[in-house]
Amino acid sequence: MSRTRLLPPVILAALILLTPGRPAPVVGQLPYAAPAVVLAQQPTPPTPPKPEDPYITLPTNLKGRAGRYICVKAKTNLKSITYYSLSADLQVESEIQLKNPHSVLVISEKGGKYILEAVGAQGDQVLRQLTTITVEDANPPVPPGPNPPGPTPPGPTPPTPPAPIPATGLHVLILTDSTSTTNLPPAQQMALFAQDVRQYLNSTCPTDADGQTKSWRIWPKSIDATGESQLWQDALKRGTANAKSYPWILVSNGKTGFEGPLPADAASLLDLLKKYGG
Repeated sequence: MSRTRLLPPVILAALILLTPGRPAPVVGQLPYAAPAVVLAQQPTPPTPPKPEDPYITLPTNLKGRAGRYICVKAKTNLKSITYYSLSADLQVESEIQLKNPHSVLVISEKGGKYILEAVGAQGDQVLRQLTTITVEDANPPVPPGPNPPGPTPPGPTPPTPPAPIPATGLHVLILTDSTSTTNLPPAQQMALFAQDVRQYLNSTCPTDADGQTKSWRIWPKSIDATGESQLWQDALKRGTANAKSYPWILVSNGKTGFEGPLPADAASLLDLLKKYGG
């Protein structure tokens, strides 16, 4: 019986590789085609928006009348701006808080042309803007009317009213409505900021508990008084609850006082304050 002899696997593989017509393998070449790799293009990130340049724009050709408030409304993207009068006879009433924080009231007692400057800042950049305000002279005085009737005979003495602000010494609270302040008669507008009235208040009113502030206030009716003492918070509640019109004034000396509309002019207001403050 014949026996077939099998070749070892190593020799058998070598014979196959040396078979004529069969290409020799190339070193480093894969025995199969590598799949193509396609890199997806990443989307270009959006360009961040350029921050808006700061600006201040003031109205031009502003006009008003002597003794009356003129409202200046600026357009700006700044958080806050400050107004300065470059004319001695034009007064900036920054103490009157308006609904628009970029607006301000100015006033002059005589006619003329005046320069107002608005200043604001963003970072290290300071912006300044000027405008001209033309103020015309006040209306000519109205001729007096017929003589008023004679004095009314005195009636019974009314009872002494209670003190609207229960504290010793002269205490005064004036409440205003910013939406109607500019419509007040000129004399009453001037009474709010008359220098002789303020000098009297500063010299007569006692000092508050903080040791610095005099006991008088001029507030808009919508003010947030949570930072004030309970005495002034109560006075604000009483004034807004009883006010029938604005400006409304509370005058108290701790024993008696007055609550009612603001007098028509600075002289009448000063007389009222001296009646209770001495």
